[in-house]
Amino acid sequence: MEAPADKTVHVRIESENLDEMVGRLIGREGRNIRTLEHLTDTNIDLPDASVIKPSRWVRVTGHPNDARLCAKAVHLLIKDGRIAPHLIEETLEALYGKNPEDLEYLKGRRNQRASLERRNG
Repeated sequence: MEAPADKTVHVRIESENLDEMVGRLIGREGRNIRTLEHLTDTNIDLPDASVIKPSRWVRVTGHPNDARLCAKAVHLLIKDGRIAPHLIEETLEALYGKNPEDLEYLKGRRNQRASLERRNG
């Protein structure tokens, strides 16, 4: 059986202070975006900051299920306005929590990330 091809999902970010929200999504030293990409096994492309518009698109690429989940998480985090690694994990747990197998997968990804962070200092 052939694995599903990667899928790209677009998420519209709308905010009065769009540059700040993109900055929060990236996080200090890129921690937030790396956490989100790692836990969902996706790649996130952020909009060009030089484009001044009331909204921008964020492109999420990965396995179709992972990309959709990541896109939902980005939308919820932007809507809430608070973005930090622990809040990303809580948001994903709430989204994954509907399927126990997915929640176990998320916990495994989180443990793997913690192990890498300990090794890298």
